[in-house]
Amino acid sequence: MSTLAEYFNANRYQPKYFIGDRVFGYYNKIPFIGSVGNDTLINPEVGPQISIHLDLPIHLHGEIYSVIIVKHKDIKQYVKEIKMSHDTDKFKHSKRIQKENNVIKKQQKIAKANGVPEHLYEGHRFAKHNAMDCGNPGCPVCSNPRRLWNELTTQEKRQFQDVEIQRMRHSNGLSPK
Repeated sequence: MSTLAEYFNANRYQPKYFIGDRVFGYYNKIPFIGSVGNDTLINPEVGPQISIHLDLPIHLHGEIYSVIIVKHKDIKQYVKEIKMSHDTDKFKHSKRIQKENNVIKKQQKIAKANGVPEHLYEGHRFAKHNAMDCGNPGCPVCSNPRRLWNELTTQEKRQFQDVEIQRMRHSNGLSPK
């Protein structure tokens, strides 16, 4: 004779999804992404049902739902989460995010100091954009000199300068005494 635990393990409903699993699917033709709350079989005639805690609420028939109950056929796939394999990966990821945020804050500070309207330096605008760049490709200050005047850029001039010739002057143009 088996114990109750063995009996229920052998005869109870075995869930496909577990608490916290991330899933994607459609509820009344509305796409959703959420976390599984419970996968259970309450009524054998209805079949197994899954309660989903939604990331974003659904507005349906004049009501807003943040938790829905769906069947297995309504769920299309698991949502794969970013899993960091090592602590070094987590550290590199957080450093990269921090570095990007620092660049944005620095550019916002420059824009604010130079009187740029506030709506132009909010959010993520300066992630890959200089605060003082006007954005006009034909601007003589911001543009590439090769494109406008057919000249070499500063980096190219530095690369092609003759380093063997000794110049008798300082970087400020004065000759040494």
